[in-house]
Amino acid sequence: MLIKKKKMLILGTGSAQIDSILYCRNLGLEIHSCSSTHDKKAIGLIDHFSQIDIADVNAVTDYAREHQVNYVYSTGSDLAMPTVAAVSESLGLPHFVSWKTALICQNKISLRSSLGTDFFGNIPFLVIEERGDIEKWAEYPCVLKPSDSQGQRGVRFLRNQEEFFLYYEETLKHSLEGKVIIEKFIDGPEISVNIYLMSGEIIFSQISDRISFQEYPGGIIKEHHMPSSVTDRETEDKIISLAGRLVKKLAIKEGPVYFQMKLEHGEPILIEIAPRLDGCHLWRLIKYYKQIDLLAMTFQHLIFGRIESISDEANEKASYCLKFICEKPRRKVKRENIITDKLLYHEWYYNDGESILPINGFMEKIGYCITMK
Repeated sequence: MLIKKKKMLILGTGSAQIDSILYCRNLGLEIHSCSSTHDKKAIGLIDHFSQIDIADVNAVTDYAREHQVNYVYSTGSDLAMPTVAAVSESLGLPHFVSWKTALICQNKISLRSSLGTDFFGNIPFLVIEERGDIEKWAEYPCVLKPSDSQGQRGVRFLRNQEEFFLYYEETLKHSLEGKVIIEKFIDGPEISVNIYLMSGEIIFSQISDRISFQEYPGGIIKEHHMPSSVTDRETEDKIISLAGRLVKKLAIKEGPVYFQMKLEHGEPILIEIAPRLDGCHLWRLIKYYKQIDLLAMTFQHLIFGRIESISDEANEKASYCLKFICEKPRRKVKRENIITDKLLYHEWYYNDGESILPINGFMEKIGYCITMK
């Protein structure tokens, strides 16, 4: 169904947003985008671009009002979601979650505090107001995080108190509000969980293994595997039960929600939650595995207020892998031949010869591919 006269404002121009831009273009929407930086690949797909900080609610609201946009959305960006909600609420546009909920999910301190220490599945934590607060923490190893950053920026694994003082100032620089948090380190397998909600009901869920670089801090992602090899039916029930309790606690009733969890002795523990599609293109991996298109579901729901009926038809005999092609920052990109007989899809974020930007500072994504295992 083409809706040419309608206008979609996508916040951000990164690789995750390009997925959304392309889908909305195919719907016939007029595409607008705001970002503090501009991605050359994305700009060529956008009808109107304005260099605006997507965290600046007033500026984005003014743009949306001036251009009379009909929808505001983003994928893969924690920073964008409070703005998406605030602008949509202010202008009476369709949206999935409230500004209050989006802000809680975007801020690690607010999230942990809102869940509370008695919420089963929350992680032990300590808010660090000043350097001396570390004396209140005694459990090592642990994880030091900026309160409101994304993409594993500034995250550090701490083996002792001395390492806190070594990394504290660096981590603090990655927080817009100038706060950090200490969380207990969960020594167990990582999983990703994608769910979809309508009227408060989970109508879709998918668990996958999240494989990160062990040699770098912060859980920098390198692969996703589907189906999960670290869960059984009992564990899966616990995971979906935790997801259900979390969205109820946070008053999320509509749209996609993405979780990062870890398993501790078979019990799921929340690491991150985001009321949006993830930034790892897992919708595409899910589409290969289950023939369900979460990206299409999201925009159908947002634009039309409904989605087509879905069926759970996973190919249980097949296993799939989404693998990021990674390289160290500040090097020049040299594309390698990644074609294999099991390759289903691949995409590059950079052209040959382009310099790799430092995002997490250790190992950066320059593309990804999906294969059958």
